[in-house]
Amino acid sequence: MYQFAIWLELFIFLIKYGGIVKEKIFAEIEKLRSEGIDPARFDAVKKAAFGDRVMRFDSVKSIASMFVESFITGDDIFEAIETLGDITLSEVENCAAAFGEENHALSVILKNS
Repeated sequence: MYQFAIWLELFIFLIKYGGIVKEKIFAEIEKLRSEGIDPARFDAVKKAAFGDRVMRFDSVKSIASMFVESFITGDDIFEAIETLGDITLSEVENCAAAFGEENHALSVILKNS
């Protein structure tokens, strides 16, 4: 019975909020397509993401977590920092232009209570 209650709760959540989340994501992407991305905002977000990634090297626990993640994904833990440093505004705009409703998936992750 407990399992059924969880599935029912998930189903209700998806009906209630799934469409709203999808609509908001696509509205923001459409806004980026039509208005473009503010270069100053792009630089600020890029620097924040870069700093966040570098700060992950500040603790042994976080470094260990990154090594496990890289082992699973096959990614290099230092490559993400290099990629964040090299990414350009035009690359992000091209990505937004290529993203559409026909090539997406929406996943909802709920906390297991």
